[in-house]
Amino acid sequence: MEKSADEHVEFQEKPDHKGSVLEQDALYQAYASKDSEWHQAMTKRLLRKVDWHLLPFLILMYLLNFLDRNNLSQARLGTLEEDLGMGGTDYNLATSILFVGYLLMQLPSNLILTRVRPSLFLGSAMAIWGVISACQAAITSFSGLIVTRFFLGFVEAPFFPGAVMLMSSWYTRQELSHRIAWFYAGSSLANAFGGLIGAGVLGNLSGAQGIAGWRWLFIIEGCITVGISLLSAIFLPNYPASTSWLDEEEQGYAQWRLMHDAGEADEVGSTSIKEALALVFADKRIYLFILLQHVSLLSQNFQYFFPTIVQTLGYGNVETLLITAPVWIATFFVSLLVTWTSGKTNDRSIHIMCLMTVSVVGGIICTVTTNIGAKFFAMFLMPMGAVSAYQIIIAWVANSFPRPLVKRSAAIAVANMIGNTASIYGSYMWPASSGPRYIPGGSATAAIAFLVAVLAFVIRLVHAHMNKRLEEEENSGSQLSGLSELETRSASFTSIPILDFSQVKTSKSAFLEDLRDALVNVGFFYLRNAPVPIQIQDDFTKKALELFDLPLEKKLEIEMVNSPHFLGYSRLCAEITALKPDHREQFDFATELPAPGPDEPLYRNVVGPNQWPDEKAVPGFRKAFDDYLSELSTLAESFQILIAEALDLPSNALDQVFDKPQQHKLKLIKYPAPTTSDNGDSGFQGVGPHKDSGFLTFLLQGTPHHGLEVQNKNGTWISAPPIPGTLVVNIGRSLEALTGGICTATTHRVSLRPENFESSLGSLGPRFSFPVFQGVSLDLSADKISLQIPDSVRSLVKDEKVKSDAEATFNKMFHGCIGEGTFVARVTSHQDVGQRWYPEVLEKALKGQKDFLV
Repeated sequence: MEKSADEHVEFQEKPDHKGSVLEQDALYQAYASKDSEWHQAMTKRLLRKVDWHLLPFLILMYLLNFLDRNNLSQARLGTLEEDLGMGGTDYNLATSILFVGYLLMQLPSNLILTRVRPSLFLGSAMAIWGVISACQAAITSFSGLIVTRFFLGFVEAPFFPGAVMLMSSWYTRQELSHRIAWFYAGSSLANAFGGLIGAGVLGNLSGAQGIAGWRWLFIIEGCITVGISLLSAIFLPNYPASTSWLDEEEQGYAQWRLMHDAGEADEVGSTSIKEALALVFADKRIYLFILLQHVSLLSQNFQYFFPTIVQTLGYGNVETLLITAPVWIATFFVSLLVTWTSGKTNDRSIHIMCLMTVSVVGGIICTVTTNIGAKFFAMFLMPMGAVSAYQIIIAWVANSFPRPLVKRSAAIAVANMIGNTASIYGSYMWPASSGPRYIPGGSATAAIAFLVAVLAFVIRLVHAHMNKRLEEEENSGSQLSGLSELETRSASFTSIPILDFSQVKTSKSAFLEDLRDALVNVGFFYLRNAPVPIQIQDDFTKKALELFDLPLEKKLEIEMVNSPHFLGYSRLCAEITALKPDHREQFDFATELPAPGPDEPLYRNVVGPNQWPDEKAVPGFRKAFDDYLSELSTLAESFQILIAEALDLPSNALDQVFDKPQQHKLKLIKYPAPTTSDNGDSGFQGVGPHKDSGFLTFLLQGTPHHGLEVQNKNGTWISAPPIPGTLVVNIGRSLEALTGGICTATTHRVSLRPENFESSLGSLGPRFSFPVFQGVSLDLSADKISLQIPDSVRSLVKDEKVKSDAEATFNKMFHGCIGEGTFVARVTSHQDVGQRWYPEVLEKALKGQKDFLV
């Protein structure tokens, strides 16, 4: 069922920016109306520009980030250890201390990220670490080296998450994981250029101006870093709206693409670190991924000792550094190749297993043989396998925790933080005392690489099991959803029942039994042969579609902000559910009733006259609307009798909870088709997971699109596709609360997956749906309700938690009168209306003063 505006706080544009908002809305709708071919061409054109302007500079920055971190391994081949009096495991400590600072700064840097412009933040961090790197040339003791290495890691820490944040301002989540992998490939280039620069410096500048070669290495690389950092303000873009190398259309489209991808929350929203971590650690897979990333990084620790390992081939210092370059250049190209094939084939585990097997072979050969050719070949295999596999692992973590956004972000952060602790102790796997063959390090690296492959296989099996179970549940639901007979169902239903209204006259007891089962166990049902003439439905649907075809300026003549009764037009993406925009536009109409008098309670302003469209613009709309709503109102009022009888109550038992006359609310909703750039697990949402707040909702699915989904108690989403000749009926929270949880209100959503807009004949165009919400009396309060539900019916609810939750909902909804809560919900949901008509109420409501209306 489409969500009522009462159910959640929406985001509304501020009314004092109406002109600019109107312009943005028109632009937004212009993009939304484009066909898939246009979007595909525009996305290709935009990504070509973004990839060319953003990625190369970020890769260069990361190259220097890694170069300044890893240049200690080249400096070791000079006189570093001799000049600083280092011995034993001193070098290992100097390597590992950097990662202590790196990890300590991870969380603080993430807090700073959201408050500073990316180009300024990244450029400043780069300049500082460049200065610290250069300052290493001035140290005269081992303790000085330890201090500078610690602070170097401390300052380098913000760069990686900062770069990822910047990329997330340009790429959708599916595009992002692949770009991160390319970005990480800069580490391979850093090792390659580090060897070449080290060879040149140590071979030509040792002793120049009385300065040791390793000191020149720190000076030169540090100065290069500072120089490049100064260019970041010129070459590094910030956000699409302020980028000169995009024209206005491209700037608008770059923002439009990300608007649908901005909130991954699909079901629950979590805004605090505590809630995010709770979501992550509730998913047992995170422990496997943490271990996978940790041991993967452990399997790469050889790169901090790589020049020393290569030196065992018997060459001099300069030749050794030159030899390292082709190894890392080859690793760079292999990384690009396997990342591309992994994305194309949508495979992670097999790629990782194969690559880590390559690394295992390299580690074994490097350890067991003294043949120079074989050892040199093995030194290609170790990084080509381990480093390339890690880039795929980064993407795998992101793709395995896609929703909600906070869970995905926390999963990446936790896996990255705990994973990097491997570098703190991993450096001790290669003590100088084990040279020249380094048997402990080589053997351990091979064993750890094998463990990475095993873990990838285990995670593959876990995911395969999960996918199989989900597929079985979905197949079961789709096979049963079209059945006309009602089967026995548990609370974890796998299909949605179909009730035949004609049975009310021919076999009422059977109908009431089926209705009771649907009320108690499902909360949703199809209604066949409803007493609403097809011609009236067709006429109303036709006029509703004509209304949506009006130009935006005509729609805005009856914009909701113009009505103190929360009736009228709402623009595309005006509502947000579960932290994500609802991709729909809508009109709110209701039973035509007069506005309340000045002496009536303020909350009764949720009732009032409609804003009608110009009759000349849509001839016959008013009549078609009145005819349809009249028929649905009669049907809704008949169901209050049928539900009472299904619960073994007197037929008039529920009359006490309704106004006379009743006001029924009718929404007209349009969901534009998604574009090919809006990929993801479930597509961007039409409306997020929610429960309706009223008594009953009657939905006419005006077009043949799939997309409406209902969630059972096991958390499985069951499709509720349109069935010709039926309405979809669902129970609201008011009915659930009134019956103490006997009638169940069920979570549902509308998902706009691209396949829901296609048929065998081609595109279906926009999706239209028309829900009618039956609410209870605004003056209703707990002391006015007296429902004596028989024990035989109450016993149908076995779960004490359901009863407790229903009681809590009842106490919340009917504390005072329900109209007060309804009114506050409308004001906070439609803040533009609240700001214009009820500013004091809005201010108090937003401060949480819920009882101020009394």
